[in-house]
Amino acid sequence: MLSSDEFKRCMGSFPTGVAVVTATAADGTPVGVTVSSLTSVSLTPPLILFCLDKHALSREAFSGSRQFRVHVLAQEQAGMAMRFAKRGVAKFAEPAAPHAGLEPPRLPDTHASMLCDTACEYDAGDHVILVGHVVAVESGDDADPLVYYRGRFGRFSGDAPAPHA
Repeated sequence: MLSSDEFKRCMGSFPTGVAVVTATAADGTPVGVTVSSLTSVSLTPPLILFCLDKHALSREAFSGSRQFRVHVLAQEQAGMAMRFAKRGVAKFAEPAAPHAGLEPPRLPDTHASMLCDTACEYDAGDHVILVGHVVAVESGDDADPLVYYRGRFGRFSGDAPAPHA
């Protein structure tokens, strides 16, 4: 039988981008988590998904929220990624941009962001899969993205030639 450690090592060989996902709990409290399990699902309609540990303190808030916001991080934002990855810390130490009602907080100066209506949630082992319908996007500057590889944050080198169509 495959061990959890073997599976983690194998998946760690696959570099991914890093994002912080925010939402607003029913009581108005902002919540946020760092994810590397983010992917597009569909162009029409525009859908994305991310995975959330069932034991995450913010799971109930995300599951009960009608919207969430995905913030794609730039390589100099590893500190933000670490802050939102920890349990029981002041994740919103830097003030979030003002938001109306229960709209998810917008973090300042991220590489890009997507506002999503929560479309559905699926049970998947020790995680839940949250699917969002993208209703608005903001693209930042051309900064290089933050990358997660083998348990560490790093940078994208971009040395390989672009594929030809």
